[in-house]
Amino acid sequence: MLHVQPQINDLASFMQTEVYASLDETTKAALVRKKVELCGRYFLEIASNLNRNKYKGCYAPHKAVMIMAVMELVRSGHIASNVILLDKELKEHFKDVWQRVVPAGSPFNCDYRNPFIYMASEPFWDSSNDKDKAIISWEAFYAFSHEESRLAIQDFLVCSIHDDTISEEYRNNHPCIDWLVAEDMIAFAPFLGVFLAI
Repeated sequence: MLHVQPQINDLASFMQTEVYASLDETTKAALVRKKVELCGRYFLEIASNLNRNKYKGCYAPHKAVMIMAVMELVRSGHIASNVILLDKELKEHFKDVWQRVVPAGSPFNCDYRNPFIYMASEPFWDSSNDKDKAIISWEAFYAFSHEESRLAIQDFLVCSIHDDTISEEYRNNHPCIDWLVAEDMIAFAPFLGVFLAI
């Protein structure tokens, strides 16, 4: 686990030296791109090994949704350091991401409190001192701060949610739900409200 972390640490240390400071801008830019790539790989390793609850063969999407909500707030500038607060914006983004990426009919409820606390079991997250505040690793924050790595992480998490949040076992035990129709109905619901109001 976290096989690229020594490389990241070595590169980060080198980027603090006088030798790095003396390099031309093109070489510095290449090393920054390498650092972004390594931090993205570091976080993809973490994302592929998240400790998640399982219910009737379905994996809970809460941690993945929390990570995506945090990434969106880093992108927007609301989160500007590796300190994460469970504030109104994070709660709203968590709900918004949940509605966008968790498949209709998921056996899980949209709850931001538990993933914020239980994310402490992940190597990049520390919420030991305050239930409404966490510190993420600088490598994670660096990956979240750059579009290329952020998009790769987001794509991975969305795919993992769609692949394992609703298992075949759960679908088979709930035959009364036509999952494709349910997803179409959820997408159509806003338009239905307009027609009913006329």
